[in-house]
Amino acid sequence: MSLPYHEINRQKNPVSVHSYFSGMKTVLLLVAAIAVFACTVQAGITVDGKILNQTNKTLTLIQHHLDDGHWETNPPKTIEPFGTGHFSAHTGAFAGAVVGWMDYSLTRVPGTFYMHFKDEAVGVNIYHQKAPQGYRASHEGGEGYEAHVTFMLQPQ
Repeated sequence: MSLPYHEINRQKNPVSVHSYFSGMKTVLLLVAAIAVFACTVQAGITVDGKILNQTNKTLTLIQHHLDDGHWETNPPKTIEPFGTGHFSAHTGAFAGAVVGWMDYSLTRVPGTFYMHFKDEAVGVNIYHQKAPQGYRASHEGGEGYEAHVTFMLQPQ
């Protein structure tokens, strides 16, 4: 007596209940990870920043630009001595990064105070800053999808 084809195939390749549920657990974990990533990216990425002018010179904005994203709050045109400026850049839903820069001149000082930021959906956020001779530029913070970074300029 011969068995039907599906019975022969099942006997050759039996599927245990354990392996079935183990495979389903893997699929569910993968779906959960994708859902978390999609929610994060859908919400967008924000870089909310402060610029601390710890000098006795006025900072004047020369240029600013976003390669990716849009300005929620443009960098201020000037920042008074020992003053603070604010800016905010954001991506829309499902965008991959906020990437931009700002360049300020100092009253009667050659060179500029340059700040660059890159906050991506995947990977580490990157910040660069450069100061004119005789000054020191630095930054603090800036982690995560809703990054809060502070750029500082001070005399050496």
